[in-house]
Amino acid sequence: MFGIAMPDWRDGVIAVVKADESVDDAVRYIMSSCGVSTLNIAELPRYKLSCIETLLRNYRYESIIYITDIYGIVNKIALKSGISRSTLFNEAWSYLSKHICGGIDSAQCDGEVKLSCCRSSCGALCELAKLEAHMRRGVVVDLTRKLAEALGISQNL
Repeated sequence: MFGIAMPDWRDGVIAVVKADESVDDAVRYIMSSCGVSTLNIAELPRYKLSCIETLLRNYRYESIIYITDIYGIVNKIALKSGISRSTLFNEAWSYLSKHICGGIDSAQCDGEVKLSCCRSSCGALCELAKLEAHMRRGVVVDLTRKLAEALGISQNL
């Protein structure tokens, strides 16, 4: 099972979490036990984080953090070239889908993520991906230059 989140588009971070169903169930339990409705750190009281972190230590999952300023890159190209932002966003999400969704048939995603593998709305694993995005835990892959090159620019990023 996969969860994908981009909790704040201004950060330019997309987190992908891979875990089995037991972790999905555990995250729901952890959120309930710690009294939170989201794992987005921007919306969490600081004192709740230690509860979440302590309980999460008991579970195994994998995280990949993709760094890519999709909004900044698209805006820069749109301003320079006059190409519509919607066209550029479609191209950008298509490129990111090819890169990120390889081997993922279906994922839980938050509303900011427009990848082709997004099939379910944000569930427990997606919430976990929000936490991982903010903490920058897991393998970090910077796609900023590759995305810019795929969209036709490469200098001054």
